[in-house]
Amino acid sequence: MIFALPARAKLNLDLEVLGRNADGFHDLRTTLQAVALHDLIEIEPASETTFMTSGLRVSAENNSVLLAQQAHLIAGRELTRRLDGAIVAAALGAAMRAERLKHEQSLERIRSISRYGQRLAVRVATGERLYQGIAPQNARRALKGLRDAGIVEATGRRGGWVVLDPLLRRYLAELGPLT
Repeated sequence: MIFALPARAKLNLDLEVLGRNADGFHDLRTTLQAVALHDLIEIEPASETTFMTSGLRVSAENNSVLLAQQAHLIAGRELTRRLDGAIVAAALGAAMRAERLKHEQSLERIRSISRYGQRLAVRVATGERLYQGIAPQNARRALKGLRDAGIVEATGRRGGWVVLDPLLRRYLAELGPLT
């Protein structure tokens, strides 16, 4: 049996980032307006998980839909329909394990960018002071290399940076500071 469900569109009239949480995500305030457009999501039982899209390019990596799917699988194994914190944590753990090789490869790429690449990537991931103990020109050069590699992005706030991939952000934060 195939289920077809509309994923209704909305127009974001304004968006304000209120602050960064300890987990690296941000609190947001927004005003939305529903519009008469939607994507159609088709769901059917399958023996394995696949992720296919058409139209706009969407990465299957680090996708919240797949993270939710992992949480659903864990809930199914535990015969519950309620997703509590333990199930979400287990799904996050499964996603982190699934991405481990990719994260290790990203870390090697980060290290190849600059001798300060890993230190700055970890500092961006954890929200630590970026320039402490690093000459400003070296830090700027390393941040530019990380940005050009698609690892980090400036937030628009003076001196603000974010690791783009939330699972890589978590991986880097778990590495901890370099001594």
